[in-house]
Order: sequence, then C-alpha cells, then structure tokens
Amino acid sequence: MKKYVWTARDSVEGFFEKLGTKAYEARPFCHIEHWGEFCFFVKRSRNNRFRIEYQQGIVSNSFKWLFYGKAEETADGLRVSGHFLVHPFTLAFFTLWFGALIFILFSALLAGKWVAALPCLAMAGIGTGAFWLFRGNPKKIVALLEETCATPLSE
Repeated sequence: MKKYVWTARDSVEGFFEKLGTKAYEARPFCHIEHWGEFCFFVKRSRNNRFRIEYQQGIVSNSFKWLFYGKAEETADGLRVSGHFLVHPFTLAFFTLWFGALIFILFSALLAGKWVAALPCLAMAGIGTGAFWLFRGNPKKIVALLEETCATPLSE
C-alpha cells in the first residue's frame, strides 16, 4: 500500500478550511465540490483524520478507492499523510466472494467434477473484472490534495 505525504505552511484548521472552501456544504461535516463531471466528498472525523471520495455522475460506486488521511501540525506547518483503500464492506464482500469461489472450485476439482469448476472460474473472472473496471482513478483525489496544500489560505 503506497502512502502519500504532503507538507504545507498552514495550520490543521487552515487546511480543512481551504478544503472546505473548495466545496459547498452537503450535510454536517461533509462537503462536495463539482470538478468537471464528478464531485468530491470530504468527511472529517476526530483527531484531524479525514476521508475523501469522489463520485462520477449521480450513481454511487462501491468499488471506488477512498483516501484515508490525517493532518498533523509540525514545526514547519502541516503534514498531510494517507493512503487509498476500498470501503471495508466492499473488502469484506470480496473476501467472502472469492473465499466461497475457491472453496467450491477446490471441492469440485477434488471430487473430479471438472464441469462444476467452470462456473466458479467464470464468476471469479466477473468479480475481478468488475473490481478493476469500476475502481476509479485516485489521481483526481491526489490532484485535489496537491492543489489544497499548495494554495495559500488567502486565495
């Protein structure tokens, strides 16, 4: 898992203020920004931790990457760090999905029923293809964070 780190000459509150000014308030502690054909959702939680996700159009995507980050004050200003993960429920679903397919596949192969193994292989291919096809592009979230950390608070 790749970890991303940015530094800025800001306070933690200044960072979240800039992130908020790039967005309009959608619901308490959440903001949305239209940037092209998709929108960003920024959710701030305790201890200066936050999550950023984006949505294309009006359809939600459970396979998208989410950025989980933390803003920390340092002697020079601010350090923003984080990483990308899929939603925990999506990860749990795929664990069960592939675990069940592997169990059925090996059960069929050990029983000598090769024909029963073919649907399992097809379902594994469909699941893998859906995950990689609909996972989204985290580069847009990285660009938003780079822009936020580089922009002075006065802008």
